[in-house]
Amino acid sequence: IADALSAEVSATPKTPKRKPSLEVTIRNLDDKLRSGEVILTNAYFGDGLLPDAMRQPYHVPARSKQTISFPVTDNQVNLAASYLITSHLKDDDGTLVTRTDDVSFRACPKTTSPITIDGDLDDWNVADLCPTPFERYHKSWGKPTRDDKDLSAVMYTRWDDGKLYFAAIVNDDIVVNRFNNCDIWQDDNIMLGLYPWGWRYGEPLNAGYYREHLGPCVDGKARVFRVGNVPGGPQTAENVEIAVKRAPDGRYIYEWAYPAASLQPLPLRKGARFRLSLAALDRDKDANGKLTPLGAVQLGGFNLNIDAQP
Repeated sequence: IADALSAEVSATPKTPKRKPSLEVTIRNLDDKLRSGEVILTNAYFGDGLLPDAMRQPYHVPARSKQTISFPVTDNQVNLAASYLITSHLKDDDGTLVTRTDDVSFRACPKTTSPITIDGDLDDWNVADLCPTPFERYHKSWGKPTRDDKDLSAVMYTRWDDGKLYFAAIVNDDIVVNRFNNCDIWQDDNIMLGLYPWGWRYGEPLNAGYYREHLGPCVDGKARVFRVGNVPGGPQTAENVEIAVKRAPDGRYIYEWAYPAASLQPLPLRKGARFRLSLAALDRDKDANGKLTPLGAVQLGGFNLNIDAQP
């Protein structure tokens, strides 16, 4: 049975054309107007030395809902992180409602024009997107990263009614490709984990996720190797399109697309959610031609919410 008064915290995703904000949606199932004050426990955002106090009044008509926005400072939003935000409703009748949600500002905008998987991102309109930056290097194992030319990356996502698209630009100054099978995980490639559901703080997780290694092979072709799937989901990456180009400046340009059937039960529609882990893996050769240990850079912490927003 739903509570007569409830709240949920979410975020307006950050894009070049839209400022980020925290949003509290208040639902009133009562037969009368509910009024009071909503307060956010904010430990992250503010223009001064201390986080801003975030509080606003609310007035929600009977059997209705109201969304209240709290703008946040654009340059304080980290697209490679999520935030635990707690809202407190102090209703005029004395009712107190508290809710904590895990919030991120990443978005997967819907494309307004066709995208061709060819390793050329001109049809992505990347000026309209905020690239997801790398979150961290994996320093507890493998080779240390010398500099950005050795290994660094950004990532983009889009969707349409039939496919979910990914693109990644990976700086990697030394090419190592030795395999035409799943063993590419040992060289230059991308390791991806995709959880085809959203998640709310405190809710149980569903079982499984899609795990893949994808990238260039020694024969010059690019391939996707699926090594894990959700129960009942497709076990292979059949019909997934991929192209990887090597740019003269030492970048890999990755581009790939999933038809809806390959990521069941993820629906391709406004408001759908998925969670993502993506790492660019890198192996080099030293001056003597000897292979180095594997290194990696993580594009966002494991399982951040991405909201599909037009």
